[in-house]
Amino acid sequence: MNAIDYAIKREVANNPIVREIDRARQRELWATVALLVVVVAAALFLSWQHARFLGYGYQTEELRKDLALERQQTEKLRLELETLQAPRWIEERATRELRLVRPGPDQFQVIERVVPVRSAVVVGCGVAVAPARRLRCRRKPLPTGGPRCGGGPSWCSR
Repeated sequence: MNAIDYAIKREVANNPIVREIDRARQRELWATVALLVVVVAAALFLSWQHARFLGYGYQTEELRKDLALERQQTEKLRLELETLQAPRWIEERATRELRLVRPGPDQFQVIERVVPVRSAVVVGCGVAVAPARRLRCRRKPLPTGGPRCGGGPSWCSR
């Protein structure tokens, strides 16, 4: 034989040979694949759930630390507010920074504010009331026991 004979391949007629599919083995293969998919999905779900649980734990601890810091800051600000609102501190700062002087007993006067009284207005009922509480008269008398305008006739209402 020649070297050329080996390089050329001969076609083998295998086309008529058909291998039959074993149905039982095929079902077993698909059942195994389905079981494997379910097990992998369950494992992935459980690992995802565990990772989220750990993440929530870390977030909770971080929030607790933040809460503790915020409480410390709140306490610090509350103490600072109390200090700034103290009359002694205000007086000291006014004299030191603003160069104010505390008045003596003869250096101040108390002025009383007098609120002017509005004149009364007489409405149709003949009852005098302040302008803020004007009354209007009804045409019909109110039933007995109904609201009345301060001792006026029964047809006056607020």
